[in-house]
Order: sequence, then C-alpha cells, then structure tokens
Amino acid sequence: MRILDLEQLSLWQRIALAIAVVGFALLAMMLLVRLIDGEALAEVVPVPAPSPFDQHLVELDIRSLDAAYQEQIQHLFHIWLKDDAGQPIRLINGARRARAAYIVARTAIEKRQ
Repeated sequence: MRILDLEQLSLWQRIALAIAVVGFALLAMMLLVRLIDGEALAEVVPVPAPSPFDQHLVELDIRSLDAAYQEQIQHLFHIWLKDDAGQPIRLINGARRARAAYIVARTAIEKRQ
C-alpha cells in the first residue's frame, strides 16, 4: 500500500484535498454537536398530581437550594485560596452566576407553594 505523496500533487489538487479534509472535519464536528445537543434535550417530566407531601417537599427544596448556594460560594473561595490568578473577578463572576441561578430556582419553588 502506497501513501499519498503530496509533492506529486499539483497546487490545485493540494487545495482540493485541503478543502476536503477541512470539510470532513467540520461535518464530523457538526454531527458530534448534534449528538450532544440531542442528549441534552431530554424529555420534560410532567408535573405530578398534588399530594399531602407538597408543602414538605417545598421546604426540602428550599433547604437544599440554600445549602447548594452556600456550598457553591464556599467552593469559589476555596478556588481563590488555591489559585489567585484572575481573582477576585473570577469569584465575583461565579457568585453572580450563583445568585442568578438561586433567584430563578427560588422563584420557581415559591410558585409551587
């Protein structure tokens, strides 16, 4: 089996080969992204029927959300203590994202009350 010798190809053949290789790579990346996005788009689970446990579940959700928020802020400080590169802006941005997510989640929980 003989490997393709690029020196024997004309300039136009080299250009066509380069375009084909780049096109194949782009196609492969697009397929990979579609597969990943397809997995990310999970089926929405229907809301369960009302139950006598709903209020307790809301309380558990709030406590869990509070604990997760506190854990995330602590994690951001741990990162700063280990690696001060780009700090404190990395901590500030992380805390802003955590606050935004907390507000969205807490608002959704309170709508269930």
